[in-house]
Amino acid sequence: IDFLFMDGDHSHGPVTRDWGDWSPHLTADAVVAIHDANPDASWVGEHDGPAVLVRRITATTGWRELDTADSLVILGR
Repeated sequence: IDFLFMDGDHSHGPVTRDWGDWSPHLTADAVVAIHDANPDASWVGEHDGPAVLVRRITATTGWRELDTADSLVILGR
């Protein structure tokens, strides 16, 4: 997969499961867009599942934040 858009159940378990299910299929230069993951958006909290997932991914893997747009966070390697 070259581009993955994640927008599903926003609780911790399901969003973590979505990442676990799909991330093994991403190419080395894939781009991932995760909806409702940017806590700078007024309706996204720091403790919402997608925001927590992005922090964990960027802290523990080779993924980094490339950009944001409203609540959307764009990740790449």
